Amino acid sequence: MSQQHLQAFLADLRTINPRININDTFGKRTSLSGLLTHLQATVNAPAAMTALEARQHCANQFDPSLTKYSPAIERLVSVWGRGAHRHYPQAAGFVPVVNHLNVAAQNNFNAHVATVPVHLRPAYASLENFDDDPWLFNNSLGAGYLHRVVNPGQAPLDITSRGLLLKAGLSVPIPMGSDNGYIASLQLTNDDLTRMQGHSILDVGCGAAIFRAEMEALYGCNTTGVDLNHAHIGPAVANGQSRYVCSTLYLKMLKDKGRLQSTSLPAWSTGFIDRQITDFQNILNAFQNNLPINGDVFHLSALDQTWDFTVSMFLLCYFNAAEQTAAVLEMCAVTNNTVFLHSGQGSVQSPRLVYDQAQVHARFPGVAIIVKDESTHHIVMP
Repeated sequence: MSQQHLQAFLADLRTINPRININDTFGKRTSLSGLLTHLQATVNAPAAMTALEARQHCANQFDPSLTKYSPAIERLVSVWGRGAHRHYPQAAGFVPVVNHLNVAAQNNFNAHVATVPVHLRPAYASLENFDDDPWLFNNSLGAGYLHRVVNPGQAPLDITSRGLLLKAGLSVPIPMGSDNGYIASLQLTNDDLTRMQGHSILDVGCGAAIFRAEMEALYGCNTTGVDLNHAHIGPAVANGQSRYVCSTLYLKMLKDKGRLQSTSLPAWSTGFIDRQITDFQNILNAFQNNLPINGDVFHLSALDQTWDFTVSMFLLCYFNAAEQTAAVLEMCAVTNNTVFLHSGQGSVQSPRLVYDQAQVHARFPGVAIIVKDESTHHIVMP
């Protein structure tokens, strides 16, 4: 919203002095030139300042011609760098800049939020507060997990928020983020998702992942989640529904305002946002009604079932090489098409995939192991 603050300030200045030189030569012949240059340079990362500090950015803060602009400077510093929710104050005779994208974004929000249960509806202002900063929006959602399970002597086990198709529901994708959801972490492409359409999917160590719910609602998949900590997931799902609605609407607001580039969503995937909005209720129902079953990655064959695709996110990082090998062999044994693996990152035992690939080739002749990077592999079954 700082771009709007800047445009409103320029309009304010023109109201005070219609002949002020802030057109194509942007303030080259005005006493405010230094301040205007500073504002333009910091518009994407504005820092709050006082009126005195604003004047100090000018070539000569004691220039008498600055006096007439003092009211506009006061209005600017009351909003600049102090939160996107602050609206530029209107002065007598001041005509505010109307941003039609912002109007459309709020109108769309009002229409979309009406389609979800009342107790899940966020206020538009709570999203607009962060329309300049997805990172702060992430932080406002709290921890990156919904429930933490104590794991004596080892890293805690999290019922995570990482299971979102676009990493929307529990945090938005942010540049340089270490946890960017299934698409980014598993390095899925649009072709991969299309191949999975209408097929069965097993998500191992899924926690409260909404990935399964989205694949059911958006791609017609039959999904199963397996988690050793399934008993802890119920309360996490209730919290996750609210956060999913909040963050999906946040992404939609950024899209409507033309600001999705501030996130790290793959360009090809942005169309999913409208599909998520349209299928809110179906996704929420699938999220709540298809909870994981109890089980662990070392005994998948005991489930006496196979799936077309298997995914595993942030599970193998807790295992050493021998344990990873046993887990991968079990996943391959119950998968007809492809196993998508991402180990995990952070303070864990094995942030890289260190399973014995030779054992996989020996057990399943003709298998193809596609190494995307040290943490992400696609295993295509023969």
